[in-house]
This record gives sequence, C-alpha cells and structure tokens, in this order.
Amino acid sequence: MTDYVLRAQTVKYALTGGNSRATLGAPYTGRSVDVGPSYASASEWLAACSISAPVQSQFESMFAAELQFALAVSFAQPLFRGRLLASPPGSSLDFGPSPKAGRGRYNWEGTSALYLCDSIAGVVRELGSTGPGVELWCQEFSLPSSVMLFDGRGLACSSLTAATFWLVEQQRDHDRGPPALGARIADLVKLNFDGMIVPGVRATDALYSNVIVFEPETSWKTFVATSMSPRRAG
Repeated sequence: MTDYVLRAQTVKYALTGGNSRATLGAPYTGRSVDVGPSYASASEWLAACSISAPVQSQFESMFAAELQFALAVSFAQPLFRGRLLASPPGSSLDFGPSPKAGRGRYNWEGTSALYLCDSIAGVVRELGSTGPGVELWCQEFSLPSSVMLFDGRGLACSSLTAATFWLVEQQRDHDRGPPALGARIADLVKLNFDGMIVPGVRATDALYSNVIVFEPETSWKTFVATSMSPRRAG
C-alpha cells in the first residue's frame, strides 16, 4: 500500500482510486492526474517558482523530455478573441495582443502572447460579465496549418506535464495573480512549438479550449478573419 498526502486545493475536484493509486479529476477542464511521484514533483516545482527560486533544472529536464514525445498539431477550427469596450471597435485589427502585456497564465509581464478561444461562449466565460456602459465584442481568427501547436489537453494522467498543467489551471482565481510556473512551462513549450492548446478553466456546462500563440507580434494580423466583422457577444 502506498500512502499519499493531499494538500488542500482551492477549487472543486473529484478524488477516485484505491489503496495504491489516487486520481484527481477536474470537471471544469476535463483533466485527470494521478496523485503520485509526478504530482509531488509538480507541486515542488510550483512552490519553488512562487518564491522566485532559481531555475529548477531537474523538473525542467523531466518536463522537456516528455515534450519530445508530443506531436505538433494544427488547429483548423475558427478561434475567437474578445475585448470589453465602451464603444464599438474601429476594425477587426483592434483585437491584437497588448503591446504592454501584463503577466498572464502562460506569459511573463512584457512578453506578448495571443490568447484565443475555440468558441464565443468560452470567451464570455474567460472575460466575465460586462459592467455598465461596457459590451463584450469578439473577433474571429483563423490559424494557418503552418502554426504548429502543442496539444496540452489529453495528457497521460501519470505524467509530469499533466500534473504541472493541472496545478497551473487549478489556481485560476489565485489572489496573487497567475502562477509563475505557467509562464515558465510556456518558455519550455515554445522551444519546439509555435503555441499550445489547453483546456479552458472556467467551464460550467460545456468544456472549451484556449489556444495561446507565442511571439505573435509580427504575425497576428495575418490570423484575423478580416472577412468577418467584430460582433457583440450574446
């Protein structure tokens, strides 16, 4: 019999398994992870990143090794990006990445990334409800097949990659902002991929996916579906 210690999580999850194996499952992402050695390593990595510790080479080497077995995929379906605006957007080109990016779930402050969603409903969940005098507008995007993505959704539940993404995702409402571990694993993914696909973290009745394109400064305008005008969400 193997004993595991579970630290408190900040969001709802399901725990299943027997005496020798326990599995965490999150209904809001569809992801499952084993609570075993990889989960313990990911937890230690997360804690180290949260206190600005030096690069954790032992965990990063393990993570990079697992990435070597991942296939690069393209994303053919329409994608959407939203903005909360007090007045209608001037054009489809008003939906690019911020030139002065704050730290996001998968980018450092000052490092641009293009966050897209596979549905308008997902955009609504990500950006939340609008306030007085503000409306949510969405623009359609389309990625060419040359943009190669890491698919971070169906990962082996016993892997370090799955456990690491799980821990980043479950801190979706962290009071201190996005965990630094998310930006660090994006640094590792971008060594071999143009971006990545991850499950949305604010699903309720239906799952959705987000696509993050790395270093989009010179290319994002070519992804805009200029034949489709911006539209109000809802």
